[in-house]
Amino acid sequence: MSARAKIRHQRFPCAGLFAAAAAGVCAGEFVPGPIGAFWALALVFLGLWSVVRRTTVILLAVACVFGGLRTWQGRDSAAARAAERLGSDTVSAIVTGQVVSEPVVGRTGKQRVAIEADGIQVQGHDLPVPSGVRVSLPQVSIAPGDRVILEGDLRAIPPPRNPGQFDARRILGWRGITMEMFCRDPSQVRVEAPHGISLLREASRCRAWMEKTLRAGIEDRPVVCELLAGLVLGTTSDIPDSLQDEFRQTGTFHLFSVSGLHVGMLGVILWQLLRVLRLPRAWAVAAIVPALFFYAFLTGWKPSSVRAAFMASIVLLGMVSWRQPIALNSLCAAGLFVLAQSTAELFNPGFQLSFSVVAAILLLAPPLQDWIRKGLEPDPFLPVPLWSRWQKWKFESAAGLAGLLAVSMAAWLGGLPLTVGYFHMISLSALGANLVVVPLAFLIMTTAATALLGGLASQWLAAVFNNANLLLVDLLVGIIHLAAAMPASFVPVAFAPRPPASVVVFDAGSGGASGILSGGRLWFIDAGEVFHADSILVPWMRSAGHWQPGAVLVTHGDAEHAGGVTRLADPRRTVIWDSGLKDRSLTRRNLLKWIDENQCAVRTVQTGDRVSEEVEILHPPPDWEARLADDKAVVARFTGPGGAVLFLSDAGPPVWEALEKMPPDRVRAEVLVLGRHASGLLPPSPLVRMINPRLAILAHDENRDDPAQEADWSEATGIALWAQRDTGAVTISMDAAGWTATPFLEGGADPTGGRSTLDPRP
Repeated sequence: MSARAKIRHQRFPCAGLFAAAAAGVCAGEFVPGPIGAFWALALVFLGLWSVVRRTTVILLAVACVFGGLRTWQGRDSAAARAAERLGSDTVSAIVTGQVVSEPVVGRTGKQRVAIEADGIQVQGHDLPVPSGVRVSLPQVSIAPGDRVILEGDLRAIPPPRNPGQFDARRILGWRGITMEMFCRDPSQVRVEAPHGISLLREASRCRAWMEKTLRAGIEDRPVVCELLAGLVLGTTSDIPDSLQDEFRQTGTFHLFSVSGLHVGMLGVILWQLLRVLRLPRAWAVAAIVPALFFYAFLTGWKPSSVRAAFMASIVLLGMVSWRQPIALNSLCAAGLFVLAQSTAELFNPGFQLSFSVVAAILLLAPPLQDWIRKGLEPDPFLPVPLWSRWQKWKFESAAGLAGLLAVSMAAWLGGLPLTVGYFHMISLSALGANLVVVPLAFLIMTTAATALLGGLASQWLAAVFNNANLLLVDLLVGIIHLAAAMPASFVPVAFAPRPPASVVVFDAGSGGASGILSGGRLWFIDAGEVFHADSILVPWMRSAGHWQPGAVLVTHGDAEHAGGVTRLADPRRTVIWDSGLKDRSLTRRNLLKWIDENQCAVRTVQTGDRVSEEVEILHPPPDWEARLADDKAVVARFTGPGGAVLFLSDAGPPVWEALEKMPPDRVRAEVLVLGRHASGLLPPSPLVRMINPRLAILAHDENRDDPAQEADWSEATGIALWAQRDTGAVTISMDAAGWTATPFLEGGADPTGGRSTLDPRP
C-alpha cells in the first residue's frame, strides 16, 4: 500500500478536536461577545449531543468551550482588566509578585524580567490580580522563582507607533503581560528570601550550570559558546546579529528553536545510552519520558518543545504497550494539550511554525520519498535475491537519500507561508543547507550531551568534549557562511503594493529616522537610536522587500540620529553619507571607527551634492562653522513624482538664516519634516513662506513638547502641523497625481477637518 493510501485509511479522532479547538480560540479572540455566551452555547451543544450523538455536535461544543477559555484568558482576564483601568496614564505603584523569567540585560545596562503580580497598589487602590507585569530595573541580584516587592512607575503597555514595529502590547498580552513597570533605583527593588523549593529557581540554576559547563575550556571563543548555548538551550540573545541573519537567510534558524528536532535528538541519545546499559525497555521509557518534559521545562516550556515531548511520549508509550501510534493523530493530540493549557499559543509564531512544519513532514514526506525513490530503484521485475551487491548498496543509499530529501522538501513547503509572512523572504538555500546542517547539529548535540555528562564528574572532562565540538561548530558556521553567500540564497518579499514613491517619517522619539522608497530603491535619512533601528526600521525595511538600504544619510552625529546606522547598513552594499564636519559626538566617532573596520563606503556631502537623482543636499557648505551639533545638521530635499519633502533635521537659527538666502525654488517643498533644535524654537515665518509647505511634521520630544507653542506656530504660518506624539509615524505616498499623508495612529490630532489623511489633490 502506498504512503498516500495508508494516510487515507487511517483514523484521526484528535484532528477534528484540534481543528474545533483552534476555531473556538479564534472566535474567542476576534468575535466580540460576553464569555457567558460561549459557556451557554457549549451547554446547549452538549445537551443536543446527548440526544443525537453526532460528531459535528460534539465538535461545536468543543469549539465553544475553547472560545470561552480564550475569552477568559484574554479580554476578560484580570491582567486585561487591570490594564484597562490604568488607561494611558503612568502612575506610581507598589507591585508584589514572583519572578517568572530569566533577567535579560539590555544595551542600556538595565535588566528586564517578567513577574506574576499577586498585588498591585495604585494611589491607595488595588488593581485586579493575578496580572503579568514586565519590569525594567537596575542590575540587582534576581532570579526566577524569587518573590519581589517593587516601587516605580506603572503603565499599560502602549501600542506600536510605527509601521513594522514589534507589537509588544498584543504579543505580550497573549502571555498575560499587559503592564510594564520602571524602577529607577535599586532601593525600589526588594527581593525576599526564597522559601521552599521553586521549580523556576531550580531550572534557572540548572540552565546556568549547563551554560557554564558548555563553556569550559573554550571561554576564549565566545561566539562558539553562544552557538552551543543556542543549539542546546535555545538562547540566542548574545549571538551576533549578522550571524543570526545568515541562519535566517539559509532557513536554518530553527536549530536555535527548541523543538521536535532537539527533543528527538535528546530522546535518541538517551535511548541509545540506556540500551547500552541494558536497561529493560519499560524502565528506559519510564526514565526518558520525564526527562523529555524536564528538558522542555528547562528551555522555557515553549510550545514546540512541549508538542515534541508530548508526541515522543506517545510514541515511547506505544512501544511499551506494543501499539503503534499514528503520528498525525499524536500531533493533533499534542496541539490540543498545548491549547488547553494556554489558548493564546495558537497565535504564537513558534507554535504555528512548529505544527505546520511537522504536519507537512507527516503528510508530504512519505509520498515525496516514494516519488524520489521510484526513479532510483533497480528493475522491478528482478527478484531481490538476484540483486548484485552494487544494486543493494545503491537501493539502500537511494532510500536514505530519498528520505532526507523528502523531509527537507516537506519541511520547507510546510514553513514557506509562515516564513514569507513573518520573515518576509523565501529561502532558496534552505533545501540544500538543511540536508547538511541537521545531521551536523545532531553530532553537536550528542557531543554537547556527552560534555554535560562528563561535567558531572569533572570540568576538565567537559572541556575535552567542548574542544571536540569546536571543529563541528566551526564547520557549521562555515557551511552557513557559504550558503548565505550563494547567489539568490534568499529572495526578499514585499506584501502591499507600493506607490511610485513613498516617504515614512518614523516616530523615533526626540531623534530622527525617515525611509524613502523610490524606483525600487531604499534610502534612510538618519537611523534613530539602536533600539529604534532594531525594533522599527529593520522590520519595516524587510516588510518592504529590502534586506539592506542602498544609502544612509547621517544628518549629524548624536546617538538619537546616528546610533542605529550600524544596525541598518551592510558594509558591502550600503553607502553612508556624512557631512564630514568635526564634532565631539562619541556616537559619530564610534560610527567612523565601524566604517573603517568594515571598509564600508562613505561619502562626504555638502551643499549642491546629490545622494541620488531624487535627494539633493541643501546644507551645509564646506566651510560651515557652528558651535552646536544641531546647527551642523545636514538639510536634504527629496523630490518625488507628486511633490517634494524637505528634511530640516534638528537645524536651528544659523541654518535657517542660511536657507533664507537661497533661491526659493531650491527649498520649496510640499511637506516639511522638523526635528527638535536645542533651543526649542520652530522655524520662523519668513522661511516657512519660502518653503511654502502644505504640511509640517514635528518630531516627538517629551522634554520639549509644547502644544500651545505648536498651535500658535501653525496659526501664524497657516501650515497644518502634525505632532508625532499624536500621529506616530507619518507615511507620505506619491504618484503622478500628487501626494497623500497618512498618520499611523488612529485618532491622532488631525487639523484637516476630521479626516485621517491629508490629500491636497483636487
